[in-house]
Amino acid sequence: MEKNYKDKVLSSAITLITIVMLLYGFSVLEISEENFSFKTLLFNLQHDYLDFITIFYIFICLQISGYVEIKYEQDYIMASIVCLLFTPLALLFIVKNKSKKNDD
Repeated sequence: MEKNYKDKVLSSAITLITIVMLLYGFSVLEISEENFSFKTLLFNLQHDYLDFITIFYIFICLQISGYVEIKYEQDYIMASIVCLLFTPLALLFIVKNKSKKNDD
């Protein structure tokens, strides 16, 4: 019971820190209100925070690869490489192909 409580506290703390960092990142963007658009916001995020976007993409790809490994019994290394090089959506074709082979 205590381990679950510690995990929930740690997870909540990480989530709170992430939200604070995102709010700070959005607040320091120098975009005036008269020419604000979603396109300008994305351009500024890409220009100023490309390293964070890259780290986030790699993290999400590895998380999805881990899920595919556990759920569909795939090789983690192959799933990670496919996910990183192509897109996480490419894993759908691997999973679909594996399920067709198991049906035969």
